[in-house]
Amino acid sequence: MSDINILLIFIIGSAMLTLQFFKGRRINIVLMRTYLSEIESILRIRDKEYTWIGGYVGFKAGYKIENPLFSLFEVSLILAPRQSLLYLPISLLIFKGDRAFFLLTPRDGKISSEVHLIREDAFWFTPKIRRRGELRERSLSILGVNFKALYESESSLDRLLRIFRKYKGDVRIVKHLALVPSTNRVYLHLKPRVGELKPFLKLILDDLEV
Repeated sequence: MSDINILLIFIIGSAMLTLQFFKGRRINIVLMRTYLSEIESILRIRDKEYTWIGGYVGFKAGYKIENPLFSLFEVSLILAPRQSLLYLPISLLIFKGDRAFFLLTPRDGKISSEVHLIREDAFWFTPKIRRRGELRERSLSILGVNFKALYESESSLDRLLRIFRKYKGDVRIVKHLALVPSTNRVYLHLKPRVGELKPFLKLILDDLEV
């Protein structure tokens, strides 16, 4: 291969990397603004705090909210690195796209019973659960999607299943949903999608009994 061909390949490759950087950055900025707007539109916010993660990767936000069921609402959004043509395929393979993590703190009382619903094809490896050996376990299908349930009582499991029964969207948005007494938090790991994040979170805020 001649030096001219090598130079041409280098120039074309550099141009592709540059174009992907600006395109991916623009997409991620739009997604961050959209998801933030969806989230804040369903919250009655008393106070809030933001932390940006690496510029175009995502953000963390914490909210004190006015809500009959919850007092604190925390979110971490981590987007696929669309601005990096080289790292994007690796990230999509390992993490399977965008990720959104939520922690909700009950306003009154304490979560008394632990329960997890984990979508079976959502992870390469099952999330680590500290008390897994103490929980009952079974597989179930929710609207045609396979989940694994780990729970202390049928009543605690049914609290989560009621949310799914009311949800009208694609339940594949849910990767892991849990009530955790040790931290007294509701934990959600979702695969965010524009237009679907808002209605699911609204159901949690309005209807989830802990």
